[in-house]
Formats: sequence, structure tokens, C-alpha cells
Amino acid sequence: MKNRIFYFIVSFAAYQSVVANPVNLIPNFDFASSITGWTCSGTCYWSPVNATNDGTGSLAFDHANQAGATSGCFRVSASTHYTYGFKAKTSIGPAGDEFNMSCNSYTDTGCSSFENFGNPADLVVAESEWESQLYTGDLTTGASAQSANCMTGGGRNGGATNYDDFFFVPPDKIFADNFGN
Repeated sequence: MKNRIFYFIVSFAAYQSVVANPVNLIPNFDFASSITGWTCSGTCYWSPVNATNDGTGSLAFDHANQAGATSGCFRVSASTHYTYGFKAKTSIGPAGDEFNMSCNSYTDTGCSSFENFGNPADLVVAESEWESQLYTGDLTTGASAQSANCMTGGGRNGGATNYDDFFFVPPDKIFADNFGN
């Protein structure tokens, strides 16, 4: 009897973990303690400022016009439609700023043989508060797709910017699991 109870508790805990942590394919999407796995062009760094006040951080740029970042390569399924987006904030305030994100798929597992590009996700931020991505991007992988990565560019108006909570998921997961909210 004790073994059955133990088995039930372990099984239930595993189920809760899967439900609480839906599949988000972007590695280090929430910048838990660093920007490990992201490659910066220009100057970017980890910041303790984050969208959910959960103790994680964000990807930050001081002079956004000169910076961008690319996620680590991750595995995808062929012939599958994905949705992606992010949260962002800027120091510019009421003047607003514009942020973007795009994702590409590749026919190899190392993100080196380009296959397809996605429709970009653009976000206009009118305040210095965190904004959810209102216009998500999407990518439909081709029949030979094996991997993908995502790129982001800093705000175009040159203010300090922060990105957080990137997501790359099948469309049925976007609001069911609170991605994009």
C-alpha cells in the first residue's frame, strides 16, 4: 500500500510539473540567472529587472540601436506551425519605442543550413512598463526542418531596453499556458 501511495504522489508531481511548465522551445527564455545561450551583437547583458518579479532577469541593451541578440539553437518538428513573441520595456517612456523578434528554421540540427524564415513579431511600447507581445510572429517549418533560432533587435529609438519571457510554442499553447499574457 505504501508503494502505491508513493507511486501516486510521484506520478502526480511529475504530471503537475509538465502542466506547470509547458513546452517553450527557446533555451533560457526567462534569463533565470544569466544570458547563457544567447549571442549578442553589440553590447547586451543580464539585468535583474524582469517582467514577472519572480527573481529571474532579462536581456538588456543600453544603446539599443547598436545591439541585437540571437537565441541558442533548438530542435523543432518538420512541417509544424509555431507562434513566438516576448515582453519588453524601454527607458524612453511616453515617447515609445519599437522592438522586434524573428525566428528561422534550418535543415540541420546546428542552425547552419537555412530553410525558412518566420513572420516578424513587432511591438510598439508606449510606456516604461512591461508590455506583452500583442502581435506575435509565426513560423511554419518545412518538411526538412530540424532546428530553429530566434533573433531580436533592440529598440529603434536608442533607449535602454529589456527583453524577457520569450516564447516559441505551437499555437494551441499560446494562451492555454499563459504565453503572451
